[in-house]
Amino acid sequence: MMFKCENKIIKNLLNFLFILFLIFTARFIPHPPNFTIIIALTFYVALYFGYKSSLYVLISFILTDAILGFHNLVYFTWASILIISLLANKLSKTYIVRILGVILSVLLFYIITNLGVYFFADHGADKNLVEVFLLGAPFLANSMICSLLFSMLAEIIVFYKTNNKPVIEN
Repeated sequence: MMFKCENKIIKNLLNFLFILFLIFTARFIPHPPNFTIIIALTFYVALYFGYKSSLYVLISFILTDAILGFHNLVYFTWASILIISLLANKLSKTYIVRILGVILSVLLFYIITNLGVYFFADHGADKNLVEVFLLGAPFLANSMICSLLFSMLAEIIVFYKTNNKPVIEN
C-alpha cells in the first residue's frame, strides 16, 4: 500500500506512519517467542517502499524499543533489521527468490543476534558458541515458520496487486 500524493513530504510521512503502524502492531500483538512476522515484514516493506524504507523501519524499531525497553543486544537486532531491509531489493526478481530472501533474512537475524548473545549477554560467557546457537534453535524455528507463512500471504497479495504477474515492479 503506497500512498498516492503529489506532495513528497506528506507522501513520505504517510508511508512512514504506515510502516510504523505495521511494525508497532507486529511487535505488540502477543505471540509465542519469535513467532512474529517482523523479519518478513521488514523484507516486504523494503520491497514495496524501496531503500528509504530502511530508515523508516529502523526508526520504527527504535521507537517501539523505547516503549518495550532497551537491552544490551538491541544494536544486533537493529543491525539485522537494517541489513535485511537493504538486501530485500536485491532479492526481489521472482517469488522464489523472494521466499529464499526471507529464509536468508531469518538466518541472518538468527546468526547476528546469537553472536550478540554469545559476545555480550550476561549468560553468554558461560556457554560456548555452539551452545548459544543450539539454545536459539527453537527461536529460529518459530521465526522461520511465521516468516514463511507471512511471506505466502504477502506473495498472494503481490500476485493479485500486480494483475497476476508474479514479479514486484520496483
